[in-house]
Amino acid sequence: MKIRTKKQKWYTRTGWIIALLIFFFPVGCFLMWKYKKDSWNLIVKIVVTILGTFWFLSAALGGENNTSETEQTTPTTTIESAQSESIVETEPMTETEVQTDSIMETERETEEISTPEQTIQTEYIIQTEAPVIETESPEIIVYITNTGSKYHRSSCRHLSESKIETTLSNALASGYGPCGTCKPPTQ
Repeated sequence: MKIRTKKQKWYTRTGWIIALLIFFFPVGCFLMWKYKKDSWNLIVKIVVTILGTFWFLSAALGGENNTSETEQTTPTTTIESAQSESIVETEPMTETEVQTDSIMETERETEEISTPEQTIQTEYIIQTEAPVIETESPEIIVYITNTGSKYHRSSCRHLSESKIETTLSNALASGYGPCGTCKPPTQ
């Protein structure tokens, strides 16, 4: 009669846990605490967890800022200044936007810092106030019918038969009054 021995899973073996602690710390730490409860000393597990956490976080977060002290003190950095203009497309302003006292204009300056290892571009945004040029407000468009004496908005239900586009000033000058259903503008 054969005696069956229970074979350990690969991730519960000590060698694999140590390898995962070195190469992929979070998984290795989890497996160490889950499967090595009795076989590893509690103090050893705590020390490994603390040291491994500091090592993992310093590798993950501090990897970009690895410069030695000699590189920081050596004056080999050259700074070049360049200006660039950017064109921003905007939609036409509404009447309320035209009536504001001032508009913020944006100027962009780009500063380029070159080091032997890399080139860094920094963009500064400078906002200045500029006076607004007032323009005439556009004519308000209203709609009339062939037979009625009222002017309407474009979505009014009374325009189902006929719909003639005109300006508000022309409609008022021709004697048309505002519709009571759609309540178009009066001025």
